Amino acid sequence: PLGFDIDPDEVGLPHFDRAVIDRFPGLLSDVLKVAADDREYDLMLLSSLTVLSTIMPGVSGMLKKQLYKPPFYTLIIGPSGSGKGCINVVRKLADPWQDYIFDISKAKVKEYEEQKELSDNYKAQVRAAKGKKPVGLPPEEPVPVCQKRLHMSGYTTTARMIEQLDVNSPYASFLYETELESVNNTIMQDFGGYSYVLNQAFQHERIGCSSKTNGTSFIEFPELGFLATGTPGMLLKLIPSTESGLYSRLLIYRITGRADYQPLTSVDDTMCSVRYFERLGQRVLDMAVHLEKSPTFVVFSDKQRKRLDRYFEREYNNVRVFGNDDVASVVLRHRLIIFRIAMTLTGIRKGETKSTAEEIEILDDDFDIAFHIGTRCLSHSLLVSTSLKHSDTNQRHKLPDAQVDLFDVMPDEFKTSDIIDEAGVRGISRSSVFRMLKKAQEYSLVVLVSTGYYRKTEKGKNVKK
Repeated sequence: PLGFDIDPDEVGLPHFDRAVIDRFPGLLSDVLKVAADDREYDLMLLSSLTVLSTIMPGVSGMLKKQLYKPPFYTLIIGPSGSGKGCINVVRKLADPWQDYIFDISKAKVKEYEEQKELSDNYKAQVRAAKGKKPVGLPPEEPVPVCQKRLHMSGYTTTARMIEQLDVNSPYASFLYETELESVNNTIMQDFGGYSYVLNQAFQHERIGCSSKTNGTSFIEFPELGFLATGTPGMLLKLIPSTESGLYSRLLIYRITGRADYQPLTSVDDTMCSVRYFERLGQRVLDMAVHLEKSPTFVVFSDKQRKRLDRYFEREYNNVRVFGNDDVASVVLRHRLIIFRIAMTLTGIRKGETKSTAEEIEILDDDFDIAFHIGTRCLSHSLLVSTSLKHSDTNQRHKLPDAQVDLFDVMPDEFKTSDIIDEAGVRGISRSSVFRMLKKAQEYSLVVLVSTGYYRKTEKGKNVKK
């Protein structure tokens, strides 16, 4: 075993540090004014960032020589009655933008249908005249136009999802579900196994679809944002193992601690709270319209890149040596998620100020916010990952840092017997210790001085710094 079983609530995953993240753009600050407590603040922050990441037309950036757009995936996990439902009001931020694109698309569909009718009538006249051409120029055959609908529900067939991703391009689609059960039930059906679509859309990879009815088609650069909430049991049905590629693509927030009863207030006496988010939605629309007219390329500063590399090199080595290799991709993809959050914050600021700058370096404040959110949620994801590889019905969590802590408490020079004794106290097996020591040598955290004696390297002395 990798350590004793724990209750996630005992870990006390901390809330976001407001001293770091309160330097938001004005729009986000106004969204978070209605949060009743720290938990609601965290959930509304993550959900609003996820929603807004899908409303960044023309915003892009490069990471590892790959072009990326801002949309990312967020999954909020917590027991029933833990307050997950507070995010539902945040969805209203997207309504005006989605309606705006729908209406423009509807007008183009109507224009296509009118041109198609003229073309069909002309062909009918030619047939009726037995080949004689009617007077006047023949109308051009119009290019088919389909209706854009940016919102997607969890209960969507794979074929329909692929079709809609294609139709909605160049805009990002948004899959939103307050009940993860809807996604689970659909994915388990033959017609709805769209997990691979989620995986490929996250990376903007080409998605192919082939059927007898519709032939073969490809989406070259799919854009999709995803936001859902669910219970720990629902998560296990969606992702039973960390080997699933979908798990590493999710920004996960695990609700822990006691849930307090929320009393009723006089705020419910008027429609003000509903209209408040409707007004914020109009601000989002204004921002998006400006961004669409003024493309934006977002870049890190050298200082920001170095800070990311220092942190993620350490975390990557730590999961390779002290954790499961399965979650190495979780660590690496959180680097991309941080970039996407930073792109979203940059886009919001540009839209609010009506800037026309084409290339923007991420502000240090926005980088700090994105880095804090991404690294804090990485700790949530690593905790949840310890429960996913068990096949029994009872979920068992482990401390994700158990082996790191064991290695960290050992002196700079130690014997094999010393670390095995300490591991026994911590509920870590001998085989896990030997496996850890082997990997620690591979990643240059220790050197073998002589049989049974190890010395930490400088890198090994700083596994938690």
